[in-house]
Amino acid sequence: MRTIVEFIIISGIVMLSAVSIVGALFDRPVLLSYVTSDSMEPTINRYDLFFINPFSHQYSKGDIIVFKSEGKWVCHRVYAVVDDGYITKGDNNVATDQSGGKNIVRSENIAGKVITIFGKLILIPGVGTYTGSISSLVWKNKLLFLVIFSLAGLFSLTGGKGRRQRNRRYIKLRHSQLYTIMCFSVLIIVSLLSVALITPHNISYGTTSAAGVRPEWVSPGDVFEREIEIKNHGIYPYYFYVKSESPRAEVEEGFFLMPGDGAVVSVVIHAPDDTGIYSEKVLVCKYLPLAPLAVFDALAAVSVYLPIMFVNFEIGILMLILYPLAESSEVYKVRNPLTRRV
Repeated sequence: MRTIVEFIIISGIVMLSAVSIVGALFDRPVLLSYVTSDSMEPTINRYDLFFINPFSHQYSKGDIIVFKSEGKWVCHRVYAVVDDGYITKGDNNVATDQSGGKNIVRSENIAGKVITIFGKLILIPGVGTYTGSISSLVWKNKLLFLVIFSLAGLFSLTGGKGRRQRNRRYIKLRHSQLYTIMCFSVLIIVSLLSVALITPHNISYGTTSAAGVRPEWVSPGDVFEREIEIKNHGIYPYYFYVKSESPRAEVEEGFFLMPGDGAVVSVVIHAPDDTGIYSEKVLVCKYLPLAPLAVFDALAAVSVYLPIMFVNFEIGILMLILYPLAESSEVYKVRNPLTRRV
């Protein structure tokens, strides 16, 4: 039992390090983050750590979301839901973000929703106090970000061999064991984040005899087009793949976008013969271009999750190739928190 607890403790340390590393690579918060201003007080105080659900793609009024605005990640509450996205506002602010000239928050710019249990936030107060002074420097300097958080996972580790102590005040790890835990952690986090980058777009319209009175109104049985505007807001090139999840919508297109570039995709929709309000679901998938685009096209045509598996396979192969470098006789020791200090 003690061995299992020790493994969980070490895995947790390395997992948090992996979360930070992957977050730096993708330039977005992953699973957890913290606030650096007073705009959400008293709900969330400055430097409080909170957890994010990256798989939530539907947001309602009152939800607290993490989104990118003017190049910075912001944690504010949804004040209103509009056709193009969301109006947001900090609980401690007098006016909405958009009244100050900021753009409406679109779904593709949202990292996720802050997790609550029975309506209560899960917060760890003050954790960001120790990292707030370097946070801006870290986000601007990706190399520094990687180094700092890679070392964070090893912060309490000290090298050294030596005899096993009876009271097991230290947990011993070989270099290869630490490397294996880190590899699995990175693969898990990359998988979770890659799935979160698959975002649904809902195209709503109404079929009515008053077609044309409003832009979203069409005649029953019409075949019409709607456009989806896609932009790469990241700092790396991405391969985008757009695929319909509705039998009434037709679109299947893949393309490559450099950072800051955008594209417009047309979706052909076959309206039902009956009058009513309808919504068609289209998936916009974003992948790291670690394979020929033809491979992504073939895999995504079968399932939008196959490219994620393929990228993970490539990363896994690379880690396996580098594994011999991790073979070392060096043993690390981390203080066992389950034992009392004398």
